[in-house]
Amino acid sequence: MTFDASQIQQLTGKSSPLALLDRASKDGNEVVATTAISANETFFKGHFPNLPVMPGVLIVEAMCQAACVLFDKPDLQPSQLKRVRFKKMVQPGDQLTIKLIATGELSCSAKAYVGDEVACSAVISFI
Repeated sequence: MTFDASQIQQLTGKSSPLALLDRASKDGNEVVATTAISANETFFKGHFPNLPVMPGVLIVEAMCQAACVLFDKPDLQPSQLKRVRFKKMVQPGDQLTIKLIATGELSCSAKAYVGDEVACSAVISFI
């Protein structure tokens, strides 16, 4: 099943500027979501001057929004973040691809990629 940005916003309850996903596709216990990172994003104004980088907390938030699609629950709240690793900066012009695999009733393994490189990985549990 494939979701566009407006369907994801309805499912997550997030609106601009916190609606972070452009597309998502769900297949069983896996979700792949994408978002294009524009130079016009408001968070780039202060993070960081002369070196725009997407804040790590927003990468994790994008993972949590993808989990709303995965578990078909709009009100998911992360209860535990384990083994969070940031490995590559996400900058303007990048396309962020988020891949989640359910590992339990409300937990998942999550990775965010820029191209073929892992930008962030985590194990997330929700309530």
